[in-house]
Amino acid sequence: MSFEKFNSRILNKSGKKRILALDGGGIRGLMTVQMLKELESVIQQKTNNPNAKIRDYFDLIGGTSTGAILAGAIAIGKTADELHDIYTDVGKGIFKPSFFRRGFFRAKFATKPINDALNKHFQDKTMEDIAHEGVGLAIVTKRADTCSVWVIDNNPNGKYFNYADGPNKDYQLKQIIRASTAAPMYFDSEEIKISESQMGRFVDGGVSPHNNPAFQLFMLSTIKGYKYEWETGDDNLFILSLGTGSWSKRCKNVNNKFKLNLAAKDAVSSVLSIMDDTTELNQLMMQWLGTPTGAVDDIDRIVGNLKHETLTAKSLFTYMRYDPLLEQKWLTENLKLDYSNKQIQNLRKMDSIKTMDMLIEVGTKYAKQVIKAEHIH
Repeated sequence: MSFEKFNSRILNKSGKKRILALDGGGIRGLMTVQMLKELESVIQQKTNNPNAKIRDYFDLIGGTSTGAILAGAIAIGKTADELHDIYTDVGKGIFKPSFFRRGFFRAKFATKPINDALNKHFQDKTMEDIAHEGVGLAIVTKRADTCSVWVIDNNPNGKYFNYADGPNKDYQLKQIIRASTAAPMYFDSEEIKISESQMGRFVDGGVSPHNNPAFQLFMLSTIKGYKYEWETGDDNLFILSLGTGSWSKRCKNVNNKFKLNLAAKDAVSSVLSIMDDTTELNQLMMQWLGTPTGAVDDIDRIVGNLKHETLTAKSLFTYMRYDPLLEQKWLTENLKLDYSNKQIQNLRKMDSIKTMDMLIEVGTKYAKQVIKAEHIH
């Protein structure tokens, strides 16, 4: 079957290729939505096209967990305003607490509401359908029964796209997104038919090194085995990464939560901090290999940031990262938002629908302040 549109627009397109990477973070993805609204406006101005959509500008769109919902919606042609409607609908539907669900012996949230919401918005779209539309899409999830990260993309030349024993092209988008959002303890895992003789059990892609999928998408687009084989270089590749908020993590907060002995406390806090460690490493690698198009955050107190330091003789891509800092002092000084410590603690949760209005407010003010046309290459 021919994929002329995908081949001409994604694989064989001349000039600069562009990647959009969307982090996980639960309901905090509402802040990402506000950034996407501002981004769409910038794109329309840059292209002199008032009807331009985000998918018209980016060649490969990828997401993890809540970012997978947004990536999928962008890929099927939703506008930024429609993303807002979809996300508020999905968020209110799935994050409903129940006295009978405590998140330890049973998943905290029921499966039916999220399945119903995904079915409503994505229907029966498959990865093959999106490839025919000439849009590159990648979703990060993790196969729990084999402990392996799966980055499911829709490149027709990919090894498993037309695989005889269970091709990826037949995967329904809503099912892959459901797998990517199946955060352990929050939602039950998702089973996907891998082949006639095999079922796979999948959980949230955020419990992999790629909750921020930017570096993984760079590898997907350039490592030969993935069959994109895009050229590197500042003139050839731009990567835009959108986060769901960050803050200083303190393991002592975790230790106080668990009534365990010291060795057990250290084990728990160490495991829970791995996601933060991989996020920091991801940021370091992106700054080290690429050329930032705007201001970048410090990695740590020793390194600072790598805006003027590149590992390779020539930068491999241009890069921009937007991610609001959910700290009281920062929010007050930069966004003029006077939130209490309790409000900020709630703002950081990935499952609190009570904070939706605050998330929209933070995301909107942040996006208006930091997203600039000169950053978007």
